[in-house]
Amino acid sequence: MTYTIIEVERLTKMPSRTLRFWANKGLFPFLEKDENEVRYFSKKDIEWVHWIQC
Repeated sequence: MTYTIIEVERLTKMPSRTLRFWANKGLFPFLEKDENEVRYFSKKDIEWVHWIQC
């Protein structure tokens, strides 16, 4: 299952702006994007967000 950045924001309480910044810096190397550049996060990516928050 994949999640959009807004769903990840709701699940992790991390602002989408921060998530986009981290994604642009390469902290999510396996992040999927579609043809419209919409980011899709996996469960492992969400676990990574929790780990980074620590």
